[in-house]
Amino acid sequence: MLIEAIYPTDRGTVDSALSNRMWNLGERNSPAQTLINAINNNLAADKKEVEWNYARYWHGYLIFLKPLLYVADPGTVRVLNFQIQFLLICLTFILIYKKLGSYYVLTFAVTLMAINPVTTALSFQNSTMLYITLLAVIFLLLKNDSLVDKSRQIYFFLVAGIFTSYFDFLTYPLVSLGIPLCFLVALNREKFFVLPIKSAIKKLTAYSAAWGFGYVGMWASKWILATMFTEYNVLVDAFYNALSSKLSPSILQVSEGVTVTQDFTFFDVLGKNFHALDGSYIYIFAAFILYLIYKVIQNRKDFRLNKTVLLTFAFVISLPFIWYFVVIKHSYIHDFLVYRELAIAIFGLSCLLV
Repeated sequence: MLIEAIYPTDRGTVDSALSNRMWNLGERNSPAQTLINAINNNLAADKKEVEWNYARYWHGYLIFLKPLLYVADPGTVRVLNFQIQFLLICLTFILIYKKLGSYYVLTFAVTLMAINPVTTALSFQNSTMLYITLLAVIFLLLKNDSLVDKSRQIYFFLVAGIFTSYFDFLTYPLVSLGIPLCFLVALNREKFFVLPIKSAIKKLTAYSAAWGFGYVGMWASKWILATMFTEYNVLVDAFYNALSSKLSPSILQVSEGVTVTQDFTFFDVLGKNFHALDGSYIYIFAAFILYLIYKVIQNRKDFRLNKTVLLTFAFVISLPFIWYFVVIKHSYIHDFLVYRELAIAIFGLSCLLV
């Protein structure tokens, strides 16, 4: 993100916005080492041997990061990042408490622990999806009645998908669908849970499709525009990467001149992503789930199994696993990012018990 923000290209604003040029990472260098080498050696820009295009994403975060770097160093920006996130999280807790009560505050707090707000405060890359999700939830908590009365929920998820595609570059994007979806159901539970099962699932599918249309449509628009107005064929690159992520469950690794193919399965992907969750968190989540089960048993006289409730949250819980299956290679390689999609299942299960 920093390499893109400071890359000194002279090719014009349109090309910069669409090509997202940066110094070439090379085969061995990390982004940080590449940045250090480029600055120390005063590497020129716009040369094929040192240049790399990252044009298949919008990289919308640059509209905030570039101006901030004019007035502050990266450390100061990280502090500001933490402060804004802290304020947004506090505001979200207050609104949840007012609209849904204390159990949902606890549920969302436990879910945030899975996303790990310490890491999101320090890492620009991990921040984008937290911002989008928090702002979507805040908007939903404030404007739910208006959205429902005017039947505009589908447009809400369409815009959420568009914003996700614009600002994020495939970290844990589905969180901006799954968590707001749970909140929408919870905020309208008296209306939603009396629906026939088929009608409830149809609504959830429509909202998910709207998010997906916004996400994929916005993403594809970048490929088309960049291919039209730059010298780089982003369509070919994007389609190649998209197909290889799904159709080729193997990784080519080169070590000492020898190419090795590492095969893996969907269950390997699940194992890596569950393992990426911090070990201590598993105990906290298990304790919270046992507490909720205890409360269910304690109030068993009022307990009534509602199939619509069960299948509604089962739909949401399944979302990260569908993502892992569809985007299998990316989910295996980038488990340190993508494991946060499990926050959807954690939140869905907790909301179901609540």
